[in-house]
Amino acid sequence: MINEFKLDDNKCLDDMFKIRESWIPAYLRDEAMAGLMRTTSRSESENHFFGKWTSPHRTLVEFLSHYDTAIEYQRYVERKNDHDSRYRKPVLKTDLQLEKKASVFYTHTVFYDVQEEIYSSYTHCMSVDFCKSEMEVKCSCKHYESYGLLCRHIFYVFRMNSIKEFPWKYLNKRWLKNAKPYNSAVTRINVESGLSLQSEVFDLYEIFESTVDRLVNNMDKLKIYKDEMNGLLAKAKIDVPVLPKINSKDVMSSMLGVKEPKEKK
Repeated sequence: MINEFKLDDNKCLDDMFKIRESWIPAYLRDEAMAGLMRTTSRSESENHFFGKWTSPHRTLVEFLSHYDTAIEYQRYVERKNDHDSRYRKPVLKTDLQLEKKASVFYTHTVFYDVQEEIYSSYTHCMSVDFCKSEMEVKCSCKHYESYGLLCRHIFYVFRMNSIKEFPWKYLNKRWLKNAKPYNSAVTRINVESGLSLQSEVFDLYEIFESTVDRLVNNMDKLKIYKDEMNGLLAKAKIDVPVLPKINSKDVMSSMLGVKEPKEKK
């Protein structure tokens, strides 16, 4: 393009072309870029979301009320997506066991991307290196290295080799249904609690995950551990009951320093 439009003397374009390995996607296929979003795209997305609930003509009280509503709606959508991923089965396009396994592991949004790759494996193929004994696989398109999801070419090779189980080593945790704890305690730790409490919580998560990783190949031991954890959970529910949810009207009254007037009988 530089030669075509006679821009050889343009210093800005010349400098950009010299560092093309740092910004042109074709040169970044070996880099893990899964989930990468440009700052401007993220900002525009947030502006669009809050723009539906707020306006520059609102008062401060109205803004706080609408902001709270927007956050609650965002949390509702997140909970709904989590519920759908865990309890609703997506429609499958093939009769392959691999597709069925993928629907079990991945969230719905990510599964549909993986499903497209599995479905396209019937008609597309590239150069794929596959070691069946070690379950090591690598494709020349480098889709997995870049996005963290297996490509259609690898699924084609799996199908030709009658691979029915999804390889665990190629399941990136960030895309899975269990990537996020059901109720993350870390998000509820306030500043006054300090870093010591946060450190304890992270240690507990690490101990739990390490224990499960150790027992994952021993079903009997895993069931025993699960029963013990359920017992501890039941005891925790008795020792620390769930506090009632704070009413949003009470919060607004506290912020404004006034009480809601009582209704006349």
